[in-house]
Amino acid sequence: MNAVYNNNIMSKKDLEKLLREIIKKGDEYDKVEFKSLYDFSQKKDKIRLIKCIAAIVNSDSTYFNNMGYIIIGAKRGELVGGFDALEKDSTSSNIHNWVRDYIEPKVSFTVERFEDSKVGWWGVIIIPPSSETHVFRKELSDQNLNIRRGDVFVRDGDSIILADKSDHDRLQRRKFLDTVKKYESRIESLEAKIEEQKTIQPNLKLYFSDKKNKLCEELDVRPIFDVKTEEKYLIELSENQEIKEIENELMNLMKEKEAGERGGISFSVGIKRMQLEDYEKDLKEYLKKLKEFKVADLKYSRKLSQVIPLNFALQNDGITLAEGITFYIYFPDDFKISKELDFFEKPIFREKRPKPPSHSPFADLLNSKPYFPDFISPSIPGVIDVGYGGPIIDKSNKSMNAKYWVNKLLHGHMHFFDPLYLLAPDYEKEVNLDDSIYAENVVGESEGTLLLKIKPKK
Repeated sequence: MNAVYNNNIMSKKDLEKLLREIIKKGDEYDKVEFKSLYDFSQKKDKIRLIKCIAAIVNSDSTYFNNMGYIIIGAKRGELVGGFDALEKDSTSSNIHNWVRDYIEPKVSFTVERFEDSKVGWWGVIIIPPSSETHVFRKELSDQNLNIRRGDVFVRDGDSIILADKSDHDRLQRRKFLDTVKKYESRIESLEAKIEEQKTIQPNLKLYFSDKKNKLCEELDVRPIFDVKTEEKYLIELSENQEIKEIENELMNLMKEKEAGERGGISFSVGIKRMQLEDYEKDLKEYLKKLKEFKVADLKYSRKLSQVIPLNFALQNDGITLAEGITFYIYFPDDFKISKELDFFEKPIFREKRPKPPSHSPFADLLNSKPYFPDFISPSIPGVIDVGYGGPIIDKSNKSMNAKYWVNKLLHGHMHFFDPLYLLAPDYEKEVNLDDSIYAENVVGESEGTLLLKIKPKK
């Protein structure tokens, strides 16, 4: 049969060896008591034993890892034995009944029996530490024993006394510390389970996606449009082939008109039922509108020169499927972000150019494709699972954030999201964008930081 000692299991043989050493040394420690005479048939002896057990369990000691021992059949320095009652299996049960009848809450203890060839039976009551305060639940008045209900006894050296205020404070403190220890143990257990769960759950990580759909945690960006200078605009205007063709046609018409006027004749240069002056007027009007459109294009391009598209991708590095994913990206309050290019007035590039004169012999040449400014909107990569959305911009909180979500993400896969548009400042800036990711089958949240390096527009 084994007993608990020093938070470990020790054999009965080792326990006996320890007790014999304690007896031989002869010291009654704070929680060690020698009892050479006990008559279990006498009520007063039963009460003395119960009182001793209660006092030891209410006391604390630095010896023997705070374990208590009432050694029966021994005195200081000598094993005397003589307790034939310990030979019976019923003795332990009887002692437990006596203590339970008089003390609350219940005291945990064990009774061990040993036999010595010289002195006969002897034993020990082993009392582990307790965090409770154990009190008498009954009153007793018998000769020198006067016990009231609610009395608390403690050990003072080898004496048993009523607990004073300092003892009650100590008992309350150890109850509190034991409660804290239990919570700490519970927290450690939960943390261990969480760590264990993390090894088999999805592992979600947010990244920037650059122009080549390469994932990165640090992104250097510039606005997607260059500012067109007046000089660059004039060069583009002078090199525009379409404008050149119209200007050349006007020049040729004017030459033919002048030649006709000098010859005093009227001719139509191949245009039936229309005077030369009307055709010249139409071409001049169309050239004027075309140049106006180019000017508008310049103004809009200057505005677009501040726009930066931010593309994000979510990757699942875990070994299981992630479900019900929501993540947030947090931006500084001074940032201007949008889910669309809606920072400005109605985009000019959506408007068609003015129609050329329908009656012109050059109508087929001039009525080419509708003109759009020279820019390509960032594409949205295709995804397997269409159950995704965002961004939703929330500016109501202290920290502005963009919310995205996706229904499912397979392990070992990534998901690209719709771009977010940012108005770039006129100066170089670095900012950390914090993110938090939640999933229905992931314990807790995943947090990360992306470094955005914004370069000024050219």
